[in-house]
Amino acid sequence: MKRQRLLLAVMMLLSWASIPLIGKRSFKRFLPASIFICTIAVIMNIPAAKRKWWVFQSSIHPKIRGDVPFVIGPYFVLSFLVLKYMYGKFGFYMIVNFVLHILYAFPGVRFLVVDRNCFSQKND
Repeated sequence: MKRQRLLLAVMMLLSWASIPLIGKRSFKRFLPASIFICTIAVIMNIPAAKRKWWVFQSSIHPKIRGDVPFVIGPYFVLSFLVLKYMYGKFGFYMIVNFVLHILYAFPGVRFLVVDRNCFSQKND
Protein backbone atom coordinates (compact mmCIF):
# COMPACT_ATOMS: atom_id res chain seq x y z
CA MET A 1 0.00 0.00 0.00
CA LYS A 2 2.82 2.41 0.78
CA ARG A 3 4.39 1.67 -2.59
CA GLN A 4 1.14 2.55 -4.36
CA ARG A 5 0.85 5.81 -2.43
CA LEU A 6 4.44 6.61 -3.30
CA LEU A 7 3.73 5.91 -6.97
CA LEU A 8 0.74 8.28 -6.91
CA ALA A 9 2.73 11.02 -5.14
CA VAL A 10 5.70 10.70 -7.52
CA MET A 11 3.34 10.75 -10.50
CA MET A 12 1.80 14.02 -9.28
CA LEU A 13 5.13 15.66 -8.42
CA LEU A 14 6.88 14.68 -11.64
CA SER A 15 4.06 16.02 -13.75
CA TRP A 16 4.04 19.32 -11.84
CA ALA A 17 7.82 19.57 -12.30
CA SER A 18 7.18 20.34 -15.98
CA ILE A 19 5.03 23.41 -15.21
CA PRO A 20 8.01 25.84 -15.24
CA LEU A 21 8.64 24.82 -18.85
CA ILE A 22 5.24 26.24 -19.81
CA GLY A 23 6.17 29.81 -18.94
CA LYS A 24 4.48 32.42 -16.78
CA ARG A 25 2.46 34.04 -19.56
CA SER A 26 1.15 30.73 -20.90
CA PHE A 27 0.41 29.56 -17.37
CA LYS A 28 -1.81 32.58 -16.75
CA ARG A 29 -3.40 32.24 -20.16
CA PHE A 30 -4.36 28.56 -20.01
CA LEU A 31 -4.97 28.18 -16.26
CA PRO A 32 -8.74 28.86 -16.43
CA ALA A 33 -9.24 26.39 -19.28
CA SER A 34 -7.18 23.71 -17.52
CA ILE A 35 -9.12 24.19 -14.30
CA PHE A 36 -12.38 23.91 -16.26
CA ILE A 37 -11.22 20.71 -17.99
CA CYS A 38 -10.18 19.11 -14.69
CA THR A 39 -13.39 20.22 -12.97
CA ILE A 40 -15.41 18.48 -15.68
CA ALA A 41 -13.26 15.36 -15.23
CA VAL A 42 -13.86 15.35 -11.47
CA ILE A 43 -17.61 15.85 -11.98
CA MET A 44 -17.67 12.92 -14.42
CA ASN A 45 -15.76 10.74 -11.95
CA ILE A 46 -18.36 11.21 -9.19
CA PRO A 47 -21.15 9.15 -10.83
CA ALA A 48 -18.54 6.73 -12.18
CA ALA A 49 -17.37 6.03 -8.64
CA LYS A 50 -20.93 5.64 -7.36
CA ARG A 51 -21.78 3.19 -10.15
CA LYS A 52 -18.45 1.44 -9.58
CA TRP A 53 -17.31 1.75 -13.17
CA TRP A 54 -13.85 1.78 -11.67
CA VAL A 55 -12.56 1.43 -8.13
CA PHE A 56 -9.38 3.01 -6.83
CA GLN A 57 -7.76 0.78 -4.27
CA SER A 58 -5.27 3.33 -3.03
CA SER A 59 -5.08 7.06 -2.55
CA ILE A 60 -2.57 9.51 -1.20
CA HIS A 61 -4.74 10.16 1.87
CA PRO A 62 -7.80 8.31 3.19
CA LYS A 63 -10.02 11.40 2.85
CA ILE A 64 -9.02 11.99 -0.79
CA ARG A 65 -10.69 9.97 -3.54
CA GLY A 66 -8.37 7.81 -5.63
CA ASP A 67 -8.98 9.68 -8.89
CA VAL A 68 -7.85 13.04 -7.51
CA PRO A 69 -4.08 12.39 -7.87
CA PHE A 70 -4.61 11.56 -11.55
CA VAL A 71 -6.72 14.65 -12.20
CA ILE A 72 -4.57 17.20 -10.36
CA GLY A 73 -1.38 15.53 -11.50
CA PRO A 74 -0.79 14.33 -15.05
CA TYR A 75 -4.26 15.18 -16.40
CA PHE A 76 -4.02 18.82 -15.29
CA VAL A 77 -0.48 19.31 -16.60
CA LEU A 78 -1.20 17.46 -19.83
CA SER A 79 -4.21 19.69 -20.44
CA PHE A 80 -1.89 22.70 -20.05
CA LEU A 81 0.59 21.30 -22.53
CA VAL A 82 -2.04 20.34 -25.08
CA LEU A 83 -3.73 23.74 -24.84
CA LYS A 84 -0.42 25.57 -25.19
CA TYR A 85 1.02 23.65 -28.12
CA MET A 86 -2.24 23.10 -30.00
CA TYR A 87 -3.52 26.69 -29.71
CA GLY A 88 -4.78 27.84 -33.11
CA LYS A 89 -4.64 24.32 -34.61
CA PHE A 90 -8.12 22.96 -33.91
CA GLY A 91 -7.95 19.98 -36.27
CA PHE A 92 -4.60 18.90 -34.92
CA TYR A 93 -5.88 19.49 -31.36
CA MET A 94 -8.79 17.11 -31.98
CA ILE A 95 -6.46 14.41 -33.29
CA VAL A 96 -3.97 14.79 -30.43
CA ASN A 97 -6.77 14.88 -27.85
CA PHE A 98 -8.31 11.71 -29.32
CA VAL A 99 -4.96 9.88 -29.32
CA LEU A 100 -4.15 10.92 -25.74
CA HIS A 101 -7.55 9.78 -24.51
CA ILE A 102 -7.15 6.42 -26.25
CA LEU A 103 -3.67 5.99 -24.78
CA TYR A 104 -4.98 6.84 -21.33
CA ALA A 105 -8.07 4.67 -21.60
CA PHE A 106 -6.41 1.49 -22.84
CA PRO A 107 -2.63 1.08 -22.41
CA GLY A 108 -2.44 3.51 -19.50
CA VAL A 109 -5.21 1.76 -17.61
CA ARG A 110 -3.73 -1.66 -18.38
CA PHE A 111 -0.34 -0.51 -17.04
CA LEU A 112 -1.91 0.63 -13.78
CA VAL A 113 -4.28 -2.31 -13.36
CA VAL A 114 -2.05 -5.21 -14.33
CA ASP A 115 1.40 -3.97 -13.42
CA ARG A 116 0.81 -1.65 -10.46
CA ASN A 117 -2.57 -2.78 -9.05
CA CYS A 118 -3.62 0.83 -8.34
CA PHE A 119 -7.23 0.43 -9.37
CA SER A 120 -9.56 -1.98 -11.13
CA GLN A 121 -12.33 -1.59 -13.65
CA LYS A 122 -15.77 -3.15 -13.57
CA ASN A 123 -16.27 -5.59 -16.42
CA ASP A 124 -19.84 -6.09 -17.63
